[in-house]
Amino acid sequence: MVMINDEKIENEIKDLLDSRMYKSAHDIKIQCRDGYVTLFGFVDNLGEKNTAAELTKLVEGVKSVENCLTVSTDGTLTDKECEAEVMSKIKDIPDIADVGVKVQKGVAVLEGTVKTLRDKNLAIHQASKAFGVKDVVSHIEISSLKEVDDVSIHNRIQMEYKNSPIQDGDIKTEIHDGNVTLSGFVNTFDDMETALEIAERVEGVRSVKNLIKTRN
Repeated sequence: MVMINDEKIENEIKDLLDSRMYKSAHDIKIQCRDGYVTLFGFVDNLGEKNTAAELTKLVEGVKSVENCLTVSTDGTLTDKECEAEVMSKIKDIPDIADVGVKVQKGVAVLEGTVKTLRDKNLAIHQASKAFGVKDVVSHIEISSLKEVDDVSIHNRIQMEYKNSPIQDGDIKTEIHDGNVTLSGFVNTFDDMETALEIAERVEGVRSVKNLIKTRN
């Protein structure tokens, strides 16, 4: 029975990675043992490595994910060249254009101030897509923290959900000192991602824990 469940989990992970990552998922291998998943193989950048792990966690039955994916770089870029790569991913996006970066031995350290958690995560995501970056460390500060109380954050998130394209969402929101926990159900993975992005965009949000499940 365990073998059948593990095979089902592997197939669902593969289908999800193929549908969301397209060609980037072709060199990703999946191994599941009693719900414990290991990802191995090759991806083009750190962003793809992180995305593969996050998508894998969404599959029902997955207990944990060991991310052994290797980022394929030829090692020819200097740290200064990596910094230029990161800045090219950031500089044209107004909300994060003022974020600075220093790269040491392939590790990109981000510094600066942004308005929302979504902006902070966007800067990290953009940096992770830069060629030659092995890891990203964020020292970015969110300027809106403690400027908005938990009740106002809750009301703003609920209002945004009502005006969003999420269909038949049953989302519960708990907030403690700006830390948001989302739970409940939505119809699709797209709705789940939309719910997460909406919460991250609200001013005053410090973190978002996503416990939402899909009905399908």
